[in-house]
Amino acid sequence: MATSEIGEILREMCICNGLSLKKVEQGDPTAKEIEMFFFGVPRLIPLSPYMPNLQTLCITGQQVEVIEGLQGLRNLKNLWICECNLKVINGLQDCVNLQKLYLHSNQIEQIKNLNKLVKLEVLWLNENLITEIEGISELEHLKEFNIAQNRITEIGDTLTTNTMIENFNLSGNLIRSLKDITNLSHLKKLQIFSLKDPQYSTNPVCSLCNYSTHILYHLPQIKRLDLLDVSSKQLQEMVEATVAKKKIYYNMCTKTIQRKSHTLLILVEREKEKLAANLQQRIRTLSHYLSDIDREIDENNPPITSEDEDNDEISDNKDSESQISSIKESESEIEEDNNSKQTEPNDNDISTIELPWAQRLRHKYAKLSERIEWWNEKILQLDRYYNKVCQSIIQERQEKIKQHMIEFETGGNIRFEEGNPSDI
Repeated sequence: MATSEIGEILREMCICNGLSLKKVEQGDPTAKEIEMFFFGVPRLIPLSPYMPNLQTLCITGQQVEVIEGLQGLRNLKNLWICECNLKVINGLQDCVNLQKLYLHSNQIEQIKNLNKLVKLEVLWLNENLITEIEGISELEHLKEFNIAQNRITEIGDTLTTNTMIENFNLSGNLIRSLKDITNLSHLKKLQIFSLKDPQYSTNPVCSLCNYSTHILYHLPQIKRLDLLDVSSKQLQEMVEATVAKKKIYYNMCTKTIQRKSHTLLILVEREKEKLAANLQQRIRTLSHYLSDIDREIDENNPPITSEDEDNDEISDNKDSESQISSIKESESEIEEDNNSKQTEPNDNDISTIELPWAQRLRHKYAKLSERIEWWNEKILQLDRYYNKVCQSIIQERQEKIKQHMIEFETGGNIRFEEGNPSDI
């Protein structure tokens, strides 16, 4: 910036603030407050050579898009840069003693470069284009935070370290969840909280039922909500009584769901044990027959060798032609008798074809073994089906409890009803 331009801005500044231009050019230590309202400043000039002890700087309605010229102003405590079309927060790293910072009514999109301002107590960023609360974790002494009329959609855990906040204005944003507001419960010193300040538009969450009740219950330390006095002890007792009734109702619903689920699981288990006992009895009966046949084979027949098996096969082939007609007749009779039992094998359905005695025993033994294996598979199927049913019951129970918890946490603004999509 040219010397003549700096001199012109400095002269205009002195006229508007009643300061001596001569003293300021030499470095006026008594100049502690400067205001720039009524003249156009294209950009900020370095002020520390002219006003080394400056404590308050107020710039409003100027075309200042960048913060500059504040280097060396270590005594600066109050800074206003408002309605100046400012887009980025920067140039404040030397203002380590800054206590109040007002940057409202600009074009700021992101909160950043404030980590050096550890003594900051007041921060106004309302009426900007900010979409997220961030960059203030180092401001542990922050007491007043105004971020109204921005584009913030959630609070989250962004204020975890800012436990000293007493006044928080979040009006005119896009907060939709009551549950999200409970993230402020750790702000024990919070006394003034606004979500629908009359100066700004309201948040969508403000239109939900039980809005005030939910906030006053989870943030009992608040004295003023949306500029209304809520410090009355009677009001707090009413809020606690209302929430207590809702807790009782949803606890009863949860216990009813658990009791019904437990009863159903017991009934399913009993039915499964009943069916399994029936199947086990069948297997024991068949196993008993199998043991008898096995003992009879061992007592009356020598061990079967491979040569015997070959001879049996040859004799079977010779006899098969003469017995084929009787076999077919026997098969047709068996099919007619068991026509109604095709889906479930009959434990006594053992072929009685006129075959050699030893071969008939082996044939019967094989059929009984197959039948036992078939019933064992049925038991395994029963166990799998039982586990599937139990899992379905438990899952349904958990889902219903989860739905009731959502209803409670949202203050009844979300409700679930039983039914099918086709019912709509």
